Amino acid sequence: MEIRTYLGILKTRLWLIILCLGLAVGTSYYYTSQLTPSFSATVKLAIDPNAKVQLFPFMGQGGAVMSSYRDPLTSLAASYQEYLHSQNFTTLAVQRLNLSMDPGLLAGMVSTSLVDNTTFLHLRVSSADPKEAQRIANGVVNLMLEQLDEKANSGPQAEIRQLVEYYRPKIESLRVQRDRIENDMTISIKDKLPLLNSIDAQLTPMEDLYLKLRTATGEIVPANEIPLMGKIGVESALRPNAEAMIVMDWANIPTMPDSSITMKMMLFAALAAMALGVGLVFLFEYMDDRVKTPRHLRDALGVGPLAVIGKIPNRGKRGLGIPIPFRRRRPRDRSALPNRYSRKLVTALDPLHPDAEAFRLARTIVLAGESQISRSILVTSAGPGEGKSLTLGNLATAIAQAGRRVIAVDADVRKPSLHRVFGLSNEAGFCAALAGEGGVTKWLQKTAIENLRVLTAGVPRSSVADVLSSSRLTEVISQLKACADVVIVDSPALSAASEGLLLASKLDAVLLIADASHTTTSAVIAARNGLNQMGADLLGVILTRSSEKKKGYYRARIERISKIPRLGECLIKCDALTADQLQSALEHQEELASKGQRRRLGEVLVDLGYVSTEKIDEATVYQHFHSNGNGKASGALARQSPGAAPEGRDGRSKSDPIRN
Repeated sequence: MEIRTYLGILKTRLWLIILCLGLAVGTSYYYTSQLTPSFSATVKLAIDPNAKVQLFPFMGQGGAVMSSYRDPLTSLAASYQEYLHSQNFTTLAVQRLNLSMDPGLLAGMVSTSLVDNTTFLHLRVSSADPKEAQRIANGVVNLMLEQLDEKANSGPQAEIRQLVEYYRPKIESLRVQRDRIENDMTISIKDKLPLLNSIDAQLTPMEDLYLKLRTATGEIVPANEIPLMGKIGVESALRPNAEAMIVMDWANIPTMPDSSITMKMMLFAALAAMALGVGLVFLFEYMDDRVKTPRHLRDALGVGPLAVIGKIPNRGKRGLGIPIPFRRRRPRDRSALPNRYSRKLVTALDPLHPDAEAFRLARTIVLAGESQISRSILVTSAGPGEGKSLTLGNLATAIAQAGRRVIAVDADVRKPSLHRVFGLSNEAGFCAALAGEGGVTKWLQKTAIENLRVLTAGVPRSSVADVLSSSRLTEVISQLKACADVVIVDSPALSAASEGLLLASKLDAVLLIADASHTTTSAVIAARNGLNQMGADLLGVILTRSSEKKKGYYRARIERISKIPRLGECLIKCDALTADQLQSALEHQEELASKGQRRRLGEVLVDLGYVSTEKIDEATVYQHFHSNGNGKASGALARQSPGAAPEGRDGRSKSDPIRN
């Protein structure tokens, strides 16, 4: 899969990642809020990386460890950290500070951190008691300074210091004698040389030894005392132990608890939750076998869908249902009541909707393969509840709008629903025609859509299997094909009943419906294999209830060209104009505008001969009566006759027939 595919998967289930993230962060915050607050007391120290610390005898000059990946300052800070956590030091600190805790617990309370690009070392002690944290921090630093002084003044260092004090007066005495001889003018130069050579013979080795001893103690040797030859490299003399660590700021009593623990735990929980959420997203995607996108359908069947239909919203208040007067009692025949199916006949109620364009695209593909004078098409699905009846209704409407005579047949006698799509009665129909109760034309019902008739399922006189397996089935299909250009038959789902495969073998072609939110890949493959075994001609698959967003081409052009685009919609709803004619008029209007001739949409429609002025007047009145400016029907005006426009005080019509 491409990166775009992975991003699409993450976007589809982004809610799962957000849910995991929220639960993890909330849980970590609640857990940390229940913990005892911790207070930290900090002592700021300045350490010298060039000091020779006697606490660490195996460190070389400048405190450097024999390593190539750590600088002397970092090595020295790490050595202090380890020394503070050592068993000997923590045990001594517990005893000296009179602490009632285990040395290991004290080691966990003490931490150090080196400030970047500086020689400052922060020693931090964390405790639930702020006063105890301050006392331990200052006590630990004092104890460590005492340890430094004690190491500096004990063992071989003490003997070396005694030798330094022994040789210092002798060297000063010899230097005084040498200066006196050099400044004595009474002695000739010839007599001075033997005396000076004798003094230098004693002074030079003594000074060399003296400098070595002072260097061993870590004392800074002044530059004027360094010999010219630098025999022992006194230029790299080390500082004394007393200056290896300096206290810059002692610890104060902390007033605010630490928030770093909470933030760290929340950050860790957020990262872990995001990783878990992403893993769950791809796990669910791997386990999800639905054909949610055209890519899934293409992977399953090797071909893409003929059309992709979204989740069709309800259009209008009554749809195309038969108006039923208000009754207090429930009517006996509820089959003609308006319902959610009739309000979703988008090709008739909203021809400019993107889904209506998708149905017209499917219509083009279906009619392009027409090779006979009259063609019969079966619309079925792999499983029940995948929207095949609603898809059939919209597709039949789109074909009828193209000028073809269409008959929609409801052969799903087990669970008929096509009569609800068009708001028709289901008292008799396909079952009666199969039973021989008159000809097929007797049971055909007209709809509000021109060129479209419907043969509802009716009530079966015997078992469903016997009805569809009767010898009259082929004869009824032939009669239907003789009465129309295109016959579209609705059948039961292939996995729910065997009638679907039987009808597929009797008709010319098959359209398979797949629900993006319900149909699985295995079900689609099983349906395709079953149709192939029956020798059916599979035209393709229409993917319904897709979550992919799209914008209609017609609607986008209307919004861009006309400020009041509802005139064209009203003309289409009044069956005075088709969507193709409206598109042609809009293109012609745009062409005129490019030449500097601005014409209104109504004028263009009249000039092209698509509609008359009277039709535009009716559409304008329809628009005025059925909308109060916000898309809602106006009850007071809706009860008036739509045949005449309201008159003004001067007796003329208020509506301008060519105002849009």
